[in-house]
Amino acid sequence: MKDTFLTPSDTSLPQKKLLTPGSYTVIDCETTGLSPKKNEVIELGMVKLIDGEISKTFSSLFKPKEHIPAMITEITGIDEEMVKDAP
Repeated sequence: MKDTFLTPSDTSLPQKKLLTPGSYTVIDCETTGLSPKKNEVIELGMVKLIDGEISKTFSSLFKPKEHIPAMITEITGIDEEMVKDAP
């Protein structure tokens, strides 16, 4: 089976990383802060890779009970307007 390589766009990282062929799901979540007790998830994103190729994607925003801090909006780009109608 042929090896699959991913090349990161950030040139400070090694130019090639070996990814063993197969099926992977990469999950990313954005939160209102770093405390698992006080902060909430505001976005969940997933990408399914099969042999290094994107086969499916998913993304959903979530409305937190508390306001989104300005620092989090600056980091994530997610603001109150974007989540106002989210579940």
